[in-house]
Amino acid sequence: MRSNDSRLKNLILSEAHDSGYTIHPGEVKMYQDLKRYFWWPKMERNVQNYVEKCQVCQQVKADRRKKAGLLRPLEIPMRKFESITMDFVTGFPRTVGRYDAIWVIVDRLMKIAHFIPLRIETSGRELADLFLQYQFKYHGCSRHIVSDRDPRFTSHFGKAFKRPWAQN
Repeated sequence: MRSNDSRLKNLILSEAHDSGYTIHPGEVKMYQDLKRYFWWPKMERNVQNYVEKCQVCQQVKADRRKKAGLLRPLEIPMRKFESITMDFVTGFPRTVGRYDAIWVIVDRLMKIAHFIPLRIETSGRELADLFLQYQFKYHGCSRHIVSDRDPRFTSHFGKAFKRPWAQN
């Protein structure tokens, strides 16, 4: 088969995918079936594109992810500021101080909140300094911190605290 005969390729792809014998096999199975009898340059990519454009395949696609377990409620804290939540509220217009976001830290037991203005591009190290200045200074170390796993919390926030007892 000539590589530029697109009408013939589409007929073969249609027959291998839409016929009553195959019933939308998916790209891997369809490619495995076709390569036994046909070959043309970029055939695997053509099969993939054909299946991606199929409306039925996109609507009926099986979810292969592991099912989520049951939700478990967080433990009720026994002391103030033992457990806190942290999140960012963004989308504000810039103020005179160039702030365009608010960092909200809430005590889960007493519902006491700290609202810390900041710039959206604030780094993890700067967040750690703000945390020490506004939270740790007044309430001490919390046992549990609940956040939405913002990259600034997960990658740099923990590294930013200097431990005086640790050796360099």
